[in-house]
Amino acid sequence: MFSNRPIKFIGRKEAQEQERNQLDNVVARRFYIIIGVVIVIASIFALRLFYMQVNKSDFYSAKLEQYSTNTFEVDALRGEIVDRNYNKLVYNENVVCATYYAVKGIKDDEIKSMVNFLTKNCNIDISSVTEREKKDYLLMKDKKFAKSLVSEAEKKALAANDDGDTEYYNLQLKRITDSVLKKHLSDDDVRYYKLYYTIKNCKSGSAVLLENISYQEASVIGENNDLLRGIQVTSDWKRAYTDESTLKSTLGKVTTKKQGLPATLKDELLALDYSNDSRVGTSGLERQYEDILSGNKSVMTLKYASDGTPIVKTKKQGSSGENIQLTIDWDIQSQLTQMVEQCLYSHTAERYQQHIYCIVMEPKTGDIIALVGKEYNKEKTPYEMKDATYLTYTGAYRIGSTMKGAVIYACFKNNIIKANHYETDTSEGLKIAGTKAKHSWNKSGFGNINEVQALAYSSNIYMMKIIIKLAGGHYQYDKPIHIDKSAFAKLRNARRIRFRC
Repeated sequence: MFSNRPIKFIGRKEAQEQERNQLDNVVARRFYIIIGVVIVIASIFALRLFYMQVNKSDFYSAKLEQYSTNTFEVDALRGEIVDRNYNKLVYNENVVCATYYAVKGIKDDEIKSMVNFLTKNCNIDISSVTEREKKDYLLMKDKKFAKSLVSEAEKKALAANDDGDTEYYNLQLKRITDSVLKKHLSDDDVRYYKLYYTIKNCKSGSAVLLENISYQEASVIGENNDLLRGIQVTSDWKRAYTDESTLKSTLGKVTTKKQGLPATLKDELLALDYSNDSRVGTSGLERQYEDILSGNKSVMTLKYASDGTPIVKTKKQGSSGENIQLTIDWDIQSQLTQMVEQCLYSHTAERYQQHIYCIVMEPKTGDIIALVGKEYNKEKTPYEMKDATYLTYTGAYRIGSTMKGAVIYACFKNNIIKANHYETDTSEGLKIAGTKAKHSWNKSGFGNINEVQALAYSSNIYMMKIIIKLAGGHYQYDKPIHIDKSAFAKLRNARRIRFRC
């Protein structure tokens, strides 16, 4: 009737122990779940790490190489411009430079040490340093003085503006006058901070520190490359001309690396894969044949050693630009230039004689053999002669007596006259019924003259008489005349000559 199992009484103590056991079970279960999740996540990371370091090691090594290597371009040698006899008119002159390749993590003390060495051992040309650059150098040299240029009240007022920093900087520049520059910035300071500023602002790639250095200076730099980290002696070029005063305006100009791309052509040239500091032709033949003369740039790589020292290597070798040959004959060009200058100088007393433009060409082919344009300024003593050759083909002038050569050419072309053809030019002149009599500039006339004399004397009457013959007319003094209007077309067609330079 009664069970033999012992009767168990559950009191407060037993209830608390049972509750504690249930809590321990829940905590243990959750702990095991967390351990399991951690193991799964760790396994995923381990597998991913194994995949990246083993299976994809080559891919990520290449990526690391790519991101740690800078590339930059070096201008190729520009093509030369020669005359018809292969005499050089424009060529490249070798320039030895000191170029700085950005050093990673370079300290300010090291920069100052390098700059001090260069200023003591190299000739630093500061003739091209602008006033604006000098102001920047002064702000960099004396920060205490730079701060004193703007009052505290002005600083607080500017700080409230969105572009306050820019306005603050512009105000400093505005208050650095010429007298302030002379007082606080010496030429030695300019030499020092020209180099310091260039190195300090070259964070990647390269920058030219010195141009056209001597071989002795190049040797000093090369021998001290442990002190001058990142500075190497490099070879560059600049455009040179056989004669700076003759034909230069036609040959054109090329920008320097500092000037870079001209603003008017910048977008166009950037689209053609030029760099901002590329040297390009901006006028004349240099501009016209830019795509031929420019060549293909070299591509250089810039890597770094463990201490941040740059290592420069050639990635892609470029090629020089192509040469172009002109129809110009330099010997004739030089002689013609001398003749034009002598003629101008000998007529300086004449009121309107301030320029001469002259072209020598081969009429059968249109080849330009020589072209000279010279002007001088009468307001300067001695008279300043300048090259204006480009005005021989871009200037607009009244044709005047230069048309006489075209008239004779048209009459030869249409078989109206032959060599040694004579006409009379007398004081009687030429008169058509109902019109006034016409004369040459010498109203007494030049007598019986041929085509060569007519050009030499600039005879109006000779030209009028052969044009009447070209138009099929028969001239009689003070009589009516009938002409064939097709003669106008013959004259126009005769003037259509092909020009080649």
